[in-house]
Amino acid sequence: MIDIFHGNNSETHQRFQAWRKANVDGFHMTESAALQFTIHYAQDKRENAAGRGCNHQGGSDIEYLEDKDGCYTTARKVCSNSLAELIAWATDRSLDINNCKHCDTKIFTFPTVVSQVVGLAEGSVAGVKHFVSYHNAEKMGYSFEQAEPFSVGTAKSVERLRGERVWSISGEGRPLRYHLRDTWVVDDVGESSQDEFSNYARGRGIEFTPPIPISDLPWFSAFLKSQSNFRLGLQHIKDEFVPHFDALLAGRAAPAAVQAAGNVRGPLPV
Repeated sequence: MIDIFHGNNSETHQRFQAWRKANVDGFHMTESAALQFTIHYAQDKRENAAGRGCNHQGGSDIEYLEDKDGCYTTARKVCSNSLAELIAWATDRSLDINNCKHCDTKIFTFPTVVSQVVGLAEGSVAGVKHFVSYHNAEKMGYSFEQAEPFSVGTAKSVERLRGERVWSISGEGRPLRYHLRDTWVVDDVGESSQDEFSNYARGRGIEFTPPIPISDLPWFSAFLKSQSNFRLGLQHIKDEFVPHFDALLAGRAAPAAVQAAGNVRGPLPV
């Protein structure tokens, strides 16, 4: 879940500090300039039992105006327990993000997902590629809901998928009606244990509940044609269609769920 704290006032400052106390293993991004963010561990180095974090963001016990008459939420803070979720949030909004070089150290290295999306200590978001995964309930023999969330099984290579974005589409009924079901960023790939797929990719993302109907959108027929009616499996999305998907995500202001790939059935088929 993404939590945002922004405002030069005591209430917002205290809510951010309360979040830090309740989420000691979380992460937050601080906006250093317009649309530019730096990722930190939630706790200050001086209050973390293991010494993890940096020592220039102040402790979570600091009251409003106590630290040099300052407020910790004058600069926008975007927070989550999931680093992948923060990166996905920033990527969807075309923001520049850096990982704090005092937090992300050899001893306390950020999770692998950062190295796939953020450069080295002073790096920024690379050009993220977008892919589509398609699930036809009739052909697969089970519904989209019965498949493992935020996951795809494929015969294609997955080695370069880490940090890339997948949009899941389902097709049901006769004639087929299409729905956008979720979007997620890949943070795990490997060999699949399923007979029909040699590889899998998994990640974290946003589930659209209810699903977003897309069959009648003005751009969808051209997109369907570009995907050969989804006959090609996991497939790259052409740049011209990405803004349409971004607009759908932006229009769904309150996503129903943000979670990791989990515990239903093994990887979502394509």
